[in-house]
Amino acid sequence: MRICSYRIPLFHPKLPIILHWSNKSGCTSLTTWFFYQINLLPQVLNHSQGTHHFKNNVYISQPQYNQQLKRYFKHKVHYKLVRNPYHRAVSSFLHACLFNCCGWPKMVQAMGNQKGLSFKRFLEYVASRKGRVDNHICPQYRHHEETYVTKYLYLEQYEKEIRRLEQQYHLKNSSLSRLNKQSNHTHKKTKLMDLAEQPFTKQTYHQLFQSPSVIPAYHSFYHGGTKTLVRQIFRKDFQMYGYDLNTF
Repeated sequence: MRICSYRIPLFHPKLPIILHWSNKSGCTSLTTWFFYQINLLPQVLNHSQGTHHFKNNVYISQPQYNQQLKRYFKHKVHYKLVRNPYHRAVSSFLHACLFNCCGWPKMVQAMGNQKGLSFKRFLEYVASRKGRVDNHICPQYRHHEETYVTKYLYLEQYEKEIRRLEQQYHLKNSSLSRLNKQSNHTHKKTKLMDLAEQPFTKQTYHQLFQSPSVIPAYHSFYHGGTKTLVRQIFRKDFQMYGYDLNTF
């Protein structure tokens, strides 16, 4: 049985559940909560290179991790944290632009605009790659995941979902406000803008998202063309996770 070859799930022998995740779908919050539950959060917080580096290079890289995961794989309940594809697509786009990562330079070059890349052109590039893109950008759904993932957690209801897990499995009650770093955007107002075809660079991002009070709403990146592309690229995400094609 071949498992855990992609986005290795979070597992501990004493935890009754196995947690699956996707990049740009609340994985940092879920990972932090997981380490709190298994009493490793102090080590994570003291790790100089951050939560995900600790997860990948310290915790998951333990020699016995995959062996134990295989042993318990069929005997625990599998949950997956998922996110509305419309929101995630914008988040992935902005992440790639801001950090100049996930193949961003190649995308800009391939789409022929050295001044930056618009959300629409970004989606056109992703569609042309047919899933062969960075984990932060490709669909959340993985082939045949429904054969082991039986329950989904929705990022849009994250606190409610976590509280339900803690109660159902008699886990430690966590202080989510302390575990999760609060976004600088939390208390800012959103404004509807016309950004679907606006070329983005790191400078553009800072100009729009570092405003002291107002930032673009997610809807700003959508018109008929970009909505159609997201529905096409993330068709299985909508289908498997039950997200409404008409709900942002």
